[in-house]
Amino acid sequence: MEKQYSKLEVRELDNSSLLVCKVNDYGVSKELRGKNGAFREVVPKETWQKAINENVKFYYNHKPYFELAEKVELRAEEDGVYLYATLKDSEKGLYDAVKDGLITGMSFGFRALKDSFKQVGNYLERTIEDMELFEVSILDKEPAYNNTMVEARELYIPVDLEIKRKRLELLRR
Repeated sequence: MEKQYSKLEVRELDNSSLLVCKVNDYGVSKELRGKNGAFREVVPKETWQKAINENVKFYYNHKPYFELAEKVELRAEEDGVYLYATLKDSEKGLYDAVKDGLITGMSFGFRALKDSFKQVGNYLERTIEDMELFEVSILDKEPAYNNTMVEARELYIPVDLEIKRKRLELLRR
């Protein structure tokens, strides 16, 4: 299984913890090492669209000991692939680590079904044309793709606009 990396954001919704993670930005990876030498890698949007499925698991550092989320959704959007994961209640420590900046990246585990190589400048570039996607992982180590970033944000979503107005009136008194 191969592993690749990328971006992360945190939101709190009521009593649950939602992670919004940029798994891949369709860009070229850092230099990777394979059995045939060094290369860089790219996974196009079309490949992601074919590979995304409802059976993808969400792990910590590619360790399949237990799943981290109650609900996982992957989307191939214009600027990259996003993971929307509602963490299990038992993962409060992980959520806090993301908020504190201790968890800094994302990765994905896959099997290449079809790929191609071409020379680009002074490096070899591998394009994954078709893949079987097994899992995405949150990481506490350096990811293979550039522009990896973690942001922690708290998002307040008012349940009722009238409640919000009443709170504002009370604050003004």
